[in-house]
Amino acid sequence: MVIKCITFDITNTLIRVASGGNVALHYSNIIHKKIDNNYNLNIDLANQNFRKFFKLENSIRPGYGFSKGMNSRDWWANIVKNVIKADLDCKNKSNIFDEKKLDSISNIIFDEFVKAEYWEKYSNCDSVLTELKNTMNVKLGVISNFDERLYLIMKNLNLDCYFDFVCIPSNSQGFAKPSSEIFTNALIKSGCQNESEILHVGDNYDLDYKPARDSNFNSILLKHCTSQNEKLSLLKNQPENVRQSLVFDLDEFLTKLRNNNLKNFI
Repeated sequence: MVIKCITFDITNTLIRVASGGNVALHYSNIIHKKIDNNYNLNIDLANQNFRKFFKLENSIRPGYGFSKGMNSRDWWANIVKNVIKADLDCKNKSNIFDEKKLDSISNIIFDEFVKAEYWEKYSNCDSVLTELKNTMNVKLGVISNFDERLYLIMKNLNLDCYFDFVCIPSNSQGFAKPSSEIFTNALIKSGCQNESEILHVGDNYDLDYKPARDSNFNSILLKHCTSQNEKLSLLKNQPENVRQSLVFDLDEFLTKLRNNNLKNFI
């Protein structure tokens, strides 16, 4: 069956946080510029804590706590405030920011991160999407676990013009990847008659590759890397069926698609 629609994960597939994904660096710069010019985060520690608290928050309140009546701003505030509190505790300066000031910091960071300056597109992102949409004439969609700011981020990065639809938890009844419901929502929005007419591309095996396949979509695992040793390691650690669907940049993905003549990858 011919592929009629291609869906993409966004973060770490088409775009990433600027400065090589260094979230804590941006947090520190925002606080320094807008809150307290004498305060700087310990970047390495804050990045470690960001990953820890993000994972914790996501396990306790998946989908931005939609099912618990939360909103994404409050969800992210929990992470930001915990990252800053951990940094302050390590410096024995826990009295610098009270709860009101921490709320202010988290709100500012939340709003700042819709700006293009905090994001960067992967190499040839625009040219690949242009060829898919205008030359190959396939529908393009997004399946992402990002919050509702994604619409503004895509607009600010001039990415919104490529896509026919976007599926995120806030427009999928709170369901997030790897839930099958968000893929079902994408099938409905795509207008395709059959799941095998859709190809999903993402960087995460557990959130993209496997649940897409479990939903009878085709799927490609895209792991951005340039080091030959890293590529060999990734290939070595994947089962054979995944190896055949693994690519290392957007150009390689496009070449694979061309060589396959838009036939399905299942």
